[in-house]
Amino acid sequence: RWNVTRPRLCFRSRVSPRNGVRYSNQDKEQEMKVYFAPQSRAVRTVWLLEEIGKPYELVRFELGQKEMRGPEYAKINPNGRVPTLVDGDTTITESTAIAQYLGAKYAPELTPGPESANFATYLQWLHYAEGMIMPPINHYVF
Repeated sequence: RWNVTRPRLCFRSRVSPRNGVRYSNQDKEQEMKVYFAPQSRAVRTVWLLEEIGKPYELVRFELGQKEMRGPEYAKINPNGRVPTLVDGDTTITESTAIAQYLGAKYAPELTPGPESANFATYLQWLHYAEGMIMPPINHYVF
């Protein structure tokens, strides 16, 4: 699913996230919308959607772009930050919350439930990835 180009990674798609707004690998499914900026925690959301094979539309910002604080985006995410995931009638922010949501809803085989013996370990690594792994990864993805 990934192409390695120079030191950065980008997704194989009809329209590149670098150059376009739209990506879909399965046009027949309901697409989610991901509000994204490179070198942000939004990379994690896009990465997970790629891994579980869910179609999405990518709305790309640059960090600090004034439209992120504008009235249109404030209706979607009043904090003016990325990532934001819109899945039908559900809007969710914060990359770890989005990862838990996507795993539970679309990839339950990857997401142990609270009754599972390894649930605590799953949560530990999920949150470790957010705090410790994603900051350096952002320098190599997109």
